[in-house]
Amino acid sequence: MIVRILHSNPISIIEPGFKEQGIKNHSAKEVFDFLRKDYRWSSFPDYVSIKNFPSVTRRNFILDTMGGEKGLVDNLMDWILYKRELAMYESTLISQRE
Repeated sequence: MIVRILHSNPISIIEPGFKEQGIKNHSAKEVFDFLRKDYRWSSFPDYVSIKNFPSVTRRNFILDTMGGEKGLVDNLMDWILYKRELAMYESTLISQRE
């Protein structure tokens, strides 16, 4: 869980308040690509085989624990999709109350 939280923190740059309100303005792919390619100040690109700060991070333990790169990516993508769905359901629920 902590790995997912740390790697998803930069999402707040493109989706302010996403932790409480979900992801409203970007697709899951856009958010994932932002984390993977556009936000350089994270070790996440290194975890998904993009050389970013490889000499600064040691990834073996986390990758082994998460089921490799695929497990880490799947876990983070599940979180992104959950936050995207949260925003969609929230807007549906709010409009039904009015």
